[in-house]
Amino acid sequence: MSLSRLATQGMNPIVRMLVISDFFVLAGIGFLGPILPIFIADQIPGGSVKVAGFASAIYMAMWVLQIPVGRFLDRTRGDWDEYIFLVIGGFTTAAALFLFAFAETPLHIYLIQALAGLGRAIDLPAWYKIFTKKIDQEKEGYDWGVENVTVALAVGFASALAGLIVDAYGFRALFLMAGATATVGASILFLLYRSVFPKKVS
Repeated sequence: MSLSRLATQGMNPIVRMLVISDFFVLAGIGFLGPILPIFIADQIPGGSVKVAGFASAIYMAMWVLQIPVGRFLDRTRGDWDEYIFLVIGGFTTAAALFLFAFAETPLHIYLIQALAGLGRAIDLPAWYKIFTKKIDQEKEGYDWGVENVTVALAVGFASALAGLIVDAYGFRALFLMAGATATVGASILFLLYRSVFPKKVS
């Protein structure tokens, strides 16, 4: 039995699926963590540490949109709207990671970071709302612990692997790997729909 299977055993199936999906999406993002500033400074004409800093700021600034997205989700009833936002946000994030493979200017970097931030702003409120509603009663601490460990493992593993991939295959291979990994995470959400949501959709 794998460690992830052992850790999520006995969890609500929706919560378990969210955690597994999150692992792959965050692993995809984690591939870029230690590498993206180096790519910007060394591989992008006109790129620099300053450009990398602005790119990071743009990504985080887009997270402000979580507030209106969260308010919208709070005003709608049922799980369907949250599921749609979750899927759209996941695939938007994955698409942004793929696009780094084709970036050639600082403007491209800024636009891609804005798209990645938008993806997270769309899916995070939906993810947290579903997780909060479906979390196992009397096991909230355990469920959140599993999620936090999953995040740490995903980002840590991807960060450690990123340098090896770039050294062996180059930056483009890393970005394609990051996008593919995040796409796996977003695609897992279709299993969530098939196993849980059909009965709730008219």
